[in-house]
Amino acid sequence: MFAAVVYIDSDYCTERGYENRKAMRKEFFEKVRLLYHLDTEPDRIARLQALLLMTYWYERADDEKDTWHWTGIALSQIHVMGIHRSPEQLSISPKAKRGRKRIWWSCYVRDRLLALGIRRPARIRPDTFNVPDLTIEDLDMDPFDDAVISFLGNPRMTDSATQRSLMLCFLELTKLCVHIGDILFSQYSVLNNDISKADEKITMMVVPKKSAQQMQDMEKCDLKLRDWIQSLESPCRYKAGQSCETAQGHSALHLHQALLYMIYLTSTAILHRPQAQRLDDSSEDDITTRRSADKIADAAGGITQVAYDLHQRDQLRFASTSAIPALISAILIHLNDIASSRQDARYASIGQFYQCWQAIHSLRDMYASADHVIWFLEAVIQRTNVNIPMLKLDPLKNTRRPKKQQVKKGHAEAEKGSQVARAGDRAALNPPNSRITPETMGSIPVGTQALGEGSTLLPVDAGNMESQFFIDPWTDFDAEANLLQALVHFDADPNFFPVTNIGPQEREIMPLQSTYY
Repeated sequence: MFAAVVYIDSDYCTERGYENRKAMRKEFFEKVRLLYHLDTEPDRIARLQALLLMTYWYERADDEKDTWHWTGIALSQIHVMGIHRSPEQLSISPKAKRGRKRIWWSCYVRDRLLALGIRRPARIRPDTFNVPDLTIEDLDMDPFDDAVISFLGNPRMTDSATQRSLMLCFLELTKLCVHIGDILFSQYSVLNNDISKADEKITMMVVPKKSAQQMQDMEKCDLKLRDWIQSLESPCRYKAGQSCETAQGHSALHLHQALLYMIYLTSTAILHRPQAQRLDDSSEDDITTRRSADKIADAAGGITQVAYDLHQRDQLRFASTSAIPALISAILIHLNDIASSRQDARYASIGQFYQCWQAIHSLRDMYASADHVIWFLEAVIQRTNVNIPMLKLDPLKNTRRPKKQQVKKGHAEAEKGSQVARAGDRAALNPPNSRITPETMGSIPVGTQALGEGSTLLPVDAGNMESQFFIDPWTDFDAEANLLQALVHFDADPNFFPVTNIGPQEREIMPLQSTYY
């Protein structure tokens, strides 16, 4: 029931006394957690399945028992039960063998997606398991009960072809997660090469590697990603130009195709981030660097396109937590382009920024992590002095992390932060290819108040920002002109973000938990 809350209409939640789906999810999670701690479920497999579902809960940044915590417990239980080993030699039924493989690969996918999103090291090493690859035969295709068919109402949701296509999407996701693991292990390390900063980290974070081997591995990983996307089967391939009417009968399949493609784009951006920050005297390295920078920009544009498409189809509200790191990655890249001295790049990026910005806001109804992402991005925008037309933020001195307690009923839409269009108004988002220019600025569907004396927007030295794009791999947090580029390239640790209103010093560094997953 906890896992299913994200698919319930908000009206249903409010009718039953909840502020939104996020509040309803919290209550159900607390019940699940209590049942788990009381050991009410004697079946170890059922407890393990429940643990995997509990990894989808996140409330606040300083919560020690967060999604990372529950994933660790699930993985430890898997090792105790031997599910990380091939079940072929076990004296159990074929059905039980298939079930163990499904559980293992579900945990594997969760481990990789969490590592991709929250910048923690992946727990599962390639040499610590020997479970065979998942196949279509390992997934159950039993017909739905009559009650389920009657409830769904759409016959295409229950036909065998649609079921098979959805299963193929998950199989392709497991393959993609294998490549994600290769990227994380070859391009990032938990070790900090800067000894002077090694003891500053409160939580374990990965940082980009700086070596010639890393560059060679990047080319190999890039080739694997290209092979994966090119060999993707048709039922799993995201079709951006498909009309809403055509996809109406296959809405669930379209959603999974879009999320799969979004994860692929996020993986591409993560792969090319370390290379994009390099700047060498040789023309060959410079070409490679520019190519990586172009791929990062293309990935950000693709993520924006997918978010816009899902929003137009009213499917963004069903997006999984994997959409949040994808959107924050795209937003940081768009912010960097907004600071560019080139007007064409700046105007195009402003429009794309607002599309992702509104998409993040629409996810706040479901995920508490979206609240923390908004808070973090508002702090980034103000600390880097990026000038975004018509974006009204609270002054930095009032910027604080979202509080643990829920907003009182009747005030849900009075949340502080940027003024954005409500998620229910799907027409609010501009098309992803639309350009924001001085002539069209007034059509931006966000805060319509003109910038006045109370505005927090500050001018930005675009030339200086752009000149820092590929340098300073270990950015000093006091060098605000470099902070945005460091965040884009995974170099600045978001656990240590300057907050000026806390502590005795004017520029104290506060340790903050990562919230992007």
